[in-house]
Amino acid sequence: IQCRADLVTLLHGHAWPKPEALRSSYVITGHGHYKIDLKDNAGLKLLEPVWLIGPLDKRKYILGRGLELKPSTKEATLIILPAFNRIVGGASVNRAWGTRKNPLIKYLIEERAKLYLTDGTYLTTLSKIREKG
Repeated sequence: IQCRADLVTLLHGHAWPKPEALRSSYVITGHGHYKIDLKDNAGLKLLEPVWLIGPLDKRKYILGRGLELKPSTKEATLIILPAFNRIVGGASVNRAWGTRKNPLIKYLIEERAKLYLTDGTYLTTLSKIREKG
């Protein structure tokens, strides 16, 4: 999809995208159903779906996948959509990280990847939540 001068790649998120996806400004995917475990001082626990939005490390992706591509200098933003409802399962971003369900997530630059609740509330960066997890 092309929106003005930017290319947008839309994926389900369960498989590797075509190498051409790295030419996009935005890669939008689902499948991970990522959530965050929240706990208040009274011990109440909530499992809330989150948006994950951050830059892809194109160089790491190309090297890790053994691709013969020259990465563009333009940054690509990975947007991982939250689950469409609370009933479906999902992987916690601050617990059990080994159950990554989206192959692209390991190429997110964690220090700049931001987590948002579904109402748009900014939480923190992925690297900070991973440090505490």
